[in-house]
Amino acid sequence: MKRFSIPSKFILVLLVVSMFSLSLLGQQSEVRVVKPYSPTLSGAEKIQLLPALEEKVELETPEFTYTLHPKRYDSKYRVEPIKSARMVKMPLKKLYKSELTLGIGNYLTPLAELNINQLRSRKGTFGVRLKHHSMNGNLKLNETLKVPAGFNENKGKVYGSRFFSNSVFDYYVGAGYNSYLHYGVDTTELIGDLERDSIKHPYFVAEGGIGLHSMHADSFHLNWDAALDYYYFTHRFNEVEHGATLHLGFDKKLRTLDIEGEAGAAFYGHYPTWDNVIGNHTMVWLNPRVAKTSSEWRFTAGFNTYLSFASNDLTGDIQPLHFYPRATFEFNVVREIIVPYFSVDGYLES
Repeated sequence: MKRFSIPSKFILVLLVVSMFSLSLLGQQSEVRVVKPYSPTLSGAEKIQLLPALEEKVELETPEFTYTLHPKRYDSKYRVEPIKSARMVKMPLKKLYKSELTLGIGNYLTPLAELNINQLRSRKGTFGVRLKHHSMNGNLKLNETLKVPAGFNENKGKVYGSRFFSNSVFDYYVGAGYNSYLHYGVDTTELIGDLERDSIKHPYFVAEGGIGLHSMHADSFHLNWDAALDYYYFTHRFNEVEHGATLHLGFDKKLRTLDIEGEAGAAFYGHYPTWDNVIGNHTMVWLNPRVAKTSSEWRFTAGFNTYLSFASNDLTGDIQPLHFYPRATFEFNVVREIIVPYFSVDGYLES
């Protein structure tokens, strides 16, 4: 008979497992909840203590020693001085001493003009002007007749000015010789050919004048202008007219008003007396006026007075005095663009 032996360790393990199973079965129980579970905590007190370090710590202050070594550093930036503002002269236009103009057109029409001028000077100016313009062609009046139809114009003038401290003296003298061919004739009534001398009409003119006027920069000074002119005219050198005019003008600005005016005289004489309607004619005039000016308007009031003497071989009468009131009012709607004005004026033509 065969025996079996069971180790004791195995028996011990079985006992432990069986006891654990029994304990699990014994823990199964039914729990009935009557109200929600609300746990409570017991009272607690806060510790009224702050952390502190009872041990004393002593620190030793260190000592530093140092030495400065100065060194200069130059900046590369440089400040340029600002130039002070100042008045500069306006650029002046370059002047030339002379100018020559030449040209030619059809019908053999030459043109030549020469101007000679002095350059800028503080003492004065001087100039010469010469001009020639002519035509030398022929014009066909009909199928068979050609006549000279030219003209000849020649002018010369010398002029200048002399500058003083507060005034300027002006002068000029000139002459001109012109000839014209009056070829406009009715060819149906023309008998024979037209010769050049028969239709030529020459005219000669000479003139000269002097003047003196003030040059005050301040408008409150009395500014004045005086001029004397003379001219000589002749046709074919057998009909002569002499003319002379004298003109005086002035203006001055006051605190409340501006005063201005002009006076003068003119003489026109015909020798021999070829004008039987007027003959010799002399005029004298005086035209004073005052003006009031503001920034937006200007009012002028005055009168023009003329005294005229005219004589001829038929009547020899003297013209009466001529009087013309003068008034002008102007105002700005748009400055220097729309300036309406109302004016009453009158004058006698010389």
